[in-house]
Amino acid sequence: MFETEDCPRLKPHFSLIAHSENIVELRSGVWNPVSVTLKDRSNQGKLLQALRRLDGQTTLKELARELDVPVQDLLQICASLDEFGALERGPTNVLDYYAALLATSLARPSTPQSALRTKQPEPILVLGHGEFAQRVLQELQASLNSPVSLIEEAELLQELSEQDLTEHEDGLASMQTAVRFTRWRDHFLVVALDVIDPILLRNLNVIATELGLRWLHSAIDGPFLLIGPTIIPQRTPCYACFESRVGLNLREHASYVAYKQALVAGKVQPGRPVLLRPLYSLAASLTALETLNNVLTGSAFTAGKVLSLYLPTMEFAFNEILRLPNCRICVPRTERYQKPLYFDTRAYMNQIQLHLEEHPHGRRQ
Repeated sequence: MFETEDCPRLKPHFSLIAHSENIVELRSGVWNPVSVTLKDRSNQGKLLQALRRLDGQTTLKELARELDVPVQDLLQICASLDEFGALERGPTNVLDYYAALLATSLARPSTPQSALRTKQPEPILVLGHGEFAQRVLQELQASLNSPVSLIEEAELLQELSEQDLTEHEDGLASMQTAVRFTRWRDHFLVVALDVIDPILLRNLNVIATELGLRWLHSAIDGPFLLIGPTIIPQRTPCYACFESRVGLNLREHASYVAYKQALVAGKVQPGRPVLLRPLYSLAASLTALETLNNVLTGSAFTAGKVLSLYLPTMEFAFNEILRLPNCRICVPRTERYQKPLYFDTRAYMNQIQLHLEEHPHGRRQ
């Protein structure tokens, strides 16, 4: 929702196509374009001017005064555009960020600098042991002036890979473990793994949720390169939701569960993946780019989604991740155990009948 003091702007990748002053089409995309058409039924001749002036430098209140139109009309236009995903309050990806930075750097001193509305980037921590993490570290250090460092506490990370904090629902133990990582609290964490370690990732998920720590998951998983999800506590599905959704879609789910049990028993000796150097560079570049989106603009393409690259066919795909209603990590306990509501009497009666069939001794005599 936008207020009268907001300065919204059209996202740069949208093109304005004027069919008349009162009928304007917004189009986005190249191979699979999408479009929306706005029409001013009052025929005031101000719609095109209003859309062109949505540049992020003028408040809606000021714009309404300049165009001599009711501010409520502009709020309705913004509501329609926001629903279509065509408006933003500042750069929402790193390419727009650098474009705005270049524009303001080359502008005259008298030019308003409000076009670049970004957050101060927080320090970045990279977690990983292999070449993938080293490549990500190099890319980020070359792209940012803010601190970027590699987590090298081997003993602490080894401990995270041994004891699974999610085996038992013990909130106190999770809090005690998270206290040891409080120095990570004001950082953005990038996890870049050459080999997926389910126990390490599960424990990091618990710790990040306790600390309110934003983090990006990226890994090489056999023939897949996985970039994302970006996990924001209390806003997006957590890693446990992602892992469960992957398991639900696996044909050989039993073998995956057996592999995780073998990890707990210490029977797995992870090897070094054989991957071409250009593929390491590709994975590191995509991970670094998504990290820059997070720390420079505060938004991410992989929030609640994962970008997967299937190497044998070079197939890129974005997959949406839905929160599990009974997730023990990111869903409050009161919501997990809520009884379902029935809006259909037949469904309610069927549920009672099923319960009586499963518990015949509970039937009243």
